[in-house]
Amino acid sequence: MEIDTYEKLSIFIDRWVTGTIDLLIIESEAGLGKSCLIKGKLKEKKHLAINNHITPLMNYKQLYENRDRLVWFDDVYYLLLNKLNVALLKQVCETSEIKKLCYYTTSELMGETPKAFTTSSKVLISCNSIEGSSPHIKAIKDRGFHLVFKPSRVEILHKMQEIVDSYPYLETDEKQAIFEVIRENSKFVKEISLRTLIKGFQLYNYYKSKGIDWKEDFLKELHISEKMIKISLLMEKYDNDLERLKEWGWSRQTFYIYKGLVEKV
Repeated sequence: MEIDTYEKLSIFIDRWVTGTIDLLIIESEAGLGKSCLIKGKLKEKKHLAINNHITPLMNYKQLYENRDRLVWFDDVYYLLLNKLNVALLKQVCETSEIKKLCYYTTSELMGETPKAFTTSSKVLISCNSIEGSSPHIKAIKDRGFHLVFKPSRVEILHKMQEIVDSYPYLETDEKQAIFEVIRENSKFVKEISLRTLIKGFQLYNYYKSKGIDWKEDFLKELHISEKMIKISLLMEKYDNDLERLKEWGWSRQTFYIYKGLVEKV
């Protein structure tokens, strides 16, 4: 299911936190703030967060020690490369209210952890990509709600304004000036994320302490695209692609790629 607003994303996370969704998978490009949003929702909740490499045995032990709590797997790319971890995910992501997890090993590292236990944990998986043809990965995705979060440029800019309003380390006019540079140039940038704004704040803070103008280097950091500028001008100048292509200067395929990006702004 594709969603395009932070409001919708927030509603689905709330439903998971309150227990009405057993398994929620959120997939989006990096830097759109999904992890920060989830952290905020979990602030007052007892939960297990796994956001780095973990062995299957340690994964099993953590799931046992935090059984019946909310479980959040963040950035699961490497986790999904291990067949045993995928097998554990399939167990804990079962659609039944009570799930049974098993891990049979002779390793002394198991300690007093039982080789089988039950849990009512609800699971959230957040990732930049959960692609794969493996039937096991498909089985995990099929067990819950799989959201693909694709906010528009306008939606990202609205979220940036919220960050501007709440960011505590700069004066209001300073924060707004940084945001306006991003907003004014957003249609000329191939990719934009919330991290763009934070990097702007950091750059401004550093250059301010040195007495150096920040704007020139920040514009470079935005990676303004010559093709994005050209396609934007052509879209304003002509009302049909035939005329636009005559002045484009690159391939027809590239034209339609960049036209698609501009139309999403």
